[in-house]
Amino acid sequence: MNKLVMGFLIISGLAYGNDLEPKRYTMAELELMAKNKQWANVILAIKDIPKSDQDIQWNHLLERAAIGYVEELKKWGFSDAERMIHDIVNEFPSLKKSYKFEKLKTEFYLSGYENCFSNPANASDCVKSGLGVMSDQLTGSELRQKLGQLLYLKYSPSLEKICQILDSFKEDKSFFQKLCVKSNFKK
Repeated sequence: MNKLVMGFLIISGLAYGNDLEPKRYTMAELELMAKNKQWANVILAIKDIPKSDQDIQWNHLLERAAIGYVEELKKWGFSDAERMIHDIVNEFPSLKKSYKFEKLKTEFYLSGYENCFSNPANASDCVKSGLGVMSDQLTGSELRQKLGQLLYLKYSPSLEKICQILDSFKEDKSFFQKLCVKSNFKK
């Protein structure tokens, strides 16, 4: 069983039968869970639906559940939430195409890093973690750009690494273009 599923089992407390086999859910049951805002349960069980039935309705439910779950994660604290969001996107890469989910994720991460930088003693840990998020293939372009700006504004010695990351993703550096070239960090 993968990390995401194990994490959700612990968090959501889904019951298993006597043979330790998980219950398999239908779309109707998942919709009922969503109606009751049981987002962790929906995320955990949504893969019960066969690939052949993962249609527009399934994708819409996944998006709603992921957004609802991220909203719940805001209550838990940034480090736990960041890991769980990463696991959800890793498990369901199609969420990278969801404008609403990516927007919420970007706002969430930026808010978390703003809080991280509020304590100057955390600066090096914040930069290290932020550069790791920027380097991750699962990070969307908007988050990568905005996080890069935040890291640069809060801790300008990170500029060289920011320029290298943006180069490696072949992204428009917009905000950083002149800074990267001026500082000879452009390859």
